[in-house]
Amino acid sequence: MYWPIGFRDDYSGFNDSKKRVLQFITSSKNNTINYIELIQTSWGIPTVTAVINCQQSPSSFNFTKKYTVSKKSKVYYPSKRLMVLFDIPLTVSYGQYYDPLKFKTGIRSEVRYRLSRGLIVYGQIDYYIHNEFDSDELYKPGNIGIMAARAFNDYIISVTNIGAFHNDIYGIDEEIQLSLLDDKISLGLHAGYYGDLFFEKNMFKYHEMEYTLALFRASYSYDTYDCRIELKGGRFLYGDDGVGIEITRVFNEIEIGFTGIKTKNDIAANVCFSIPLFPKSRTSLTKYGIAPVKHFKHKYWYYKNKLGREPKISTSLRNIEGLASPKHFNYM
Repeated sequence: MYWPIGFRDDYSGFNDSKKRVLQFITSSKNNTINYIELIQTSWGIPTVTAVINCQQSPSSFNFTKKYTVSKKSKVYYPSKRLMVLFDIPLTVSYGQYYDPLKFKTGIRSEVRYRLSRGLIVYGQIDYYIHNEFDSDELYKPGNIGIMAARAFNDYIISVTNIGAFHNDIYGIDEEIQLSLLDDKISLGLHAGYYGDLFFEKNMFKYHEMEYTLALFRASYSYDTYDCRIELKGGRFLYGDDGVGIEITRVFNEIEIGFTGIKTKNDIAANVCFSIPLFPKSRTSLTKYGIAPVKHFKHKYWYYKNKLGREPKISTSLRNIEGLASPKHFNYM
């Protein structure tokens, strides 16, 4: 069975899976069943598979990064194609001598539409209710594009984005990841080709594509504490070579992380956290495909020249997997 995420509680497919399997085995007239697969998907891309041995007690089972599904398996995609998310963007500037605090805020709407399995179009617009940075700027589009994700085999997943990212770059972005040992070890590549993008006086302006990104990753996940340590190195967004480290720890669904980047001309670091919103009401909130965002997130950056940078894409590989990884489910 496939349990899709992205429109509902990420865990509802597995909360009572042991009970369901036990009831199924007890009531089934077919005593020849040896295994049952429960596969969780994100936008049609499998992310976590639970293989239950029916010949043993179903009170315990392992999650595995296995993508292959038998042709006899029954597949369900009950999720809606369209999802509309709402957020409250807040940008604050501190410490100005004549203006110690200025900010802009409003409503951020994001639309995601699944064209087919693993193919998503998305767009985002900020509507400003208050904007001290630019009083003439009433709205600003960003993160507009198309995402294509696919699993090559049991262990490799690829995510490609083409479009406008953030509010200042556009281009093509590619992420590919190899997962080993039930997702304990992951190797990956994040590459792309970008150009500058501007939105001024209600018009898009752009420069020719000239920036390349090529970052190699290696990460280790420790299930017992739901912790991940990742090392990355290569060419960052604006042509600066360097290395970085990222450490994240999840407490149930509260995620805390640190990133440090050292390049030839820059030192950059951030501290971030993510807190789930409405954890007990997600199913009802997303029933009709319209919902607030699932998490409250904040990231504080420190940098000298803003050169050590990696683009954050709206529907990235991390966005697809989210917390739906084998190591996280083992921890839960």
